[in-house]
Amino acid sequence: MVAPRSGEVFSPDILDAIETLTRQAWQLPFALRVDSITNYQHTTATEDDLVVKDLVDGGIGFSAQQLSRVRDVALTEPALRGFLIAADGATTGVNVTFQMPGQDLDEVPEAVAAARQLAARLEAEYPVRVHLTGMVMLNNAFFEMSMRDMSTLVPIMYLVIIGVTFLMVRSVTATIGTLAVIMLSLITAMGLAGWAGIKLTPPSSRACASTWPRFF
Repeated sequence: MVAPRSGEVFSPDILDAIETLTRQAWQLPFALRVDSITNYQHTTATEDDLVVKDLVDGGIGFSAQQLSRVRDVALTEPALRGFLIAADGATTGVNVTFQMPGQDLDEVPEAVAAARQLAARLEAEYPVRVHLTGMVMLNNAFFEMSMRDMSTLVPIMYLVIIGVTFLMVRSVTATIGTLAVIMLSLITAMGLAGWAGIKLTPPSSRACASTWPRFF
């Protein structure tokens, strides 16, 4: 989602930003299709001829009349209003459709990293804010949260386990033995899952996170 820092979308610099984003989004890893108000295929009739072309082409040089025309079309076209452009013209969307080959576990993080870099460049060059959302971002969030848990919640969990176990058994040796049994059980389970070809999902990655001392 692209939001101007002030004003609405229908100004030369903002339309130029959307054109730039639309053009560069095609270069994102695994991008299959990019839709925005600028590359929307608008049809006009001239006598007996039908002309189909991008709604915005070279928006940086648009006159006030051209901007008004683009605004009228975008806010009245059912395929755009409420989908790629807000009803008040304050925000607009650039929808990127991805097709992941499903051959590498790093496909989603790779696409997200490239999208974040593109958003950062656009914000540095134009007076806009870019917000990333969608299924690809959601899927990546599960992965990132799992990795974050490995460095924060999992160590805390082990400290709690050690503390509670020691209070219950009142023995350092028994506490270490209990922790060793837990660790060996987790490592064995993860090893068998790996040999069986079971892929990790966000819920099952919690088991991987539990073996934090084993991997780090």
